Amino acid sequence: MKHIILTIFFVFTMMGVAFSQEGMQKASLDTDQPAVSISDTNRLYVYNVKPGDLLQLYSIVGVKVLEVKMDSSSKEISLNVPKGYYVVKVSSLVKKIAVK
Repeated sequence: MKHIILTIFFVFTMMGVAFSQEGMQKASLDTDQPAVSISDTNRLYVYNVKPGDLLQLYSIVGVKVLEVKMDSSSKEISLNVPKGYYVVKVSSLVKKIAVK
């Protein structure tokens, strides 16, 4: 089990995924690339995705805690999960976030 957790940690560390320590991150709306940001009130903002794509939220140990089918290219999702670190996967984007 420790090996799996260390492998997951190493993969995300090597990917250079960063998360915000303060406030809501500003997502770039100028590109067609998918973007995700989280606010201080634990609202997840998703931009530039294709309707029908699945947004998946995983705990840092790899357990899926949320799955949402995107019905539009932008969406606001209220996260009702315990505080901690999570991984968001939607379209071609994989990003680590901190829920406070």
